[in-house]
Amino acid sequence: GKILIIDDNDFSSQQLRQIYESNYDITIEGDLEEAQIQARGGDFDLAVVSMNVSSFDPLRFCSRVRTFEETRQLPILTLVEDSDTDRLVKGLEIGVNDYVMRPIDNNELVVRTRTQVLRKKYQDRLRHNYHRSMELAVTDGLTGLYNRRYMSNHLETLLLKTQTDIKPVSVLI
Repeated sequence: GKILIIDDNDFSSQQLRQIYESNYDITIEGDLEEAQIQARGGDFDLAVVSMNVSSFDPLRFCSRVRTFEETRQLPILTLVEDSDTDRLVKGLEIGVNDYVMRPIDNNELVVRTRTQVLRKKYQDRLRHNYHRSMELAVTDGLTGLYNRRYMSNHLETLLLKTQTDIKPVSVLI
């Protein structure tokens, strides 16, 4: 799996790198704009966002992730100070999926990460199967052409459109 880590603290970034690098392909980013670009184009399985980022508001990143179509389904795991419950609650309201309190327990972080990555893969598989079944419902499996079900649902609309366009129509069944 691929993980995007949002953190601008070198020490905690290295700690996260050591935890994740044996099992995941990781990208660490400390700039808001670059993090958004990475998230939108990187096909990540999880974003790990430190709430201790000092160069920008990490909740802004979380909020923007939820607004873009490409990243709307990206799970977000935040790393939060024990005393920072207000930001944690705000993050959960924005759509953060899970959190780990600092000081970080490595085992807890690994388990919560694995859970979010597996959940994302499961949702992706469900989404793919749904789209595939919808495609199969309106196309012939052998030819790939639209089937009778598609025709009966769309023929009337297409015929009405051709009347306004005044174009010849032919139907082949």
